[in-house]
Amino acid sequence: MITSDTRALTSYELHDVLIKTVMARNHDLRFNDRCIIYFLALVGARPRELSLLRIRDCVNPDGTIKQFTIVSEGTWNGKARPLMLTDDYITLSLHEHFDWQLKKGINLHSTHKYGGLNPNAFLFYNSSHKPFTLQKRGAGKLIPAALNKHIDEILKMTGLWSVGVKRPCFISTFINNAYKSNMSVTDIMLSSGLGEAAIQNHLILDYKQENPITNWYMSKKQNIESCTENFLERLMRIDEFRK
Repeated sequence: MITSDTRALTSYELHDVLIKTVMARNHDLRFNDRCIIYFLALVGARPRELSLLRIRDCVNPDGTIKQFTIVSEGTWNGKARPLMLTDDYITLSLHEHFDWQLKKGINLHSTHKYGGLNPNAFLFYNSSHKPFTLQKRGAGKLIPAALNKHIDEILKMTGLWSVGVKRPCFISTFINNAYKSNMSVTDIMLSSGLGEAAIQNHLILDYKQENPITNWYMSKKQNIESCTENFLERLMRIDEFRK
């Protein structure tokens, strides 16, 4: 079900609030966290998938960033799908994320392949430089509880949580931006793993929230209904007075 807490983030909320607040913190996770946010909002990745991504999934042996990667292990719906890595924000944040690891001596490799990083190391890590763990719940289902908690803490720290921005908002942001960049619904379905109906619901919700014509119409409609009710009440009072 599409609800108010699954709306798309505005450009201001994503870049000027979320990203700027994360990058303003002077600690080891700022490049790591920026990458996580961009992967959620601009790539359409899910927390479970991000918990399992490794450096080799995003980097070629020559150290360049891949144009896309195929996720098949731990996908949210059990189906393999591509994650596109061509967005400028993604490539820049990945490069700076890797540069920071090299500077701090994290996930180093003995050869110069993969930019000097261990290709088998997990792409994202917690404050202890350890990968985010998954928990098994019912029938062996893997839940990214650790990364979910980490993302929620970021949203609360930036103040966006209190205005209705929750984790589901990221996939809405991806769908919204993908559609506005002229990606076809079929391609969005392939990239997001969602069905056509779900994507249409996300787009309709975003349209209702951001489109000024819709806002004007809904406000006008409410005013007309209010005036009509007042008019009917006055007629009833006049009728009663005449009796």
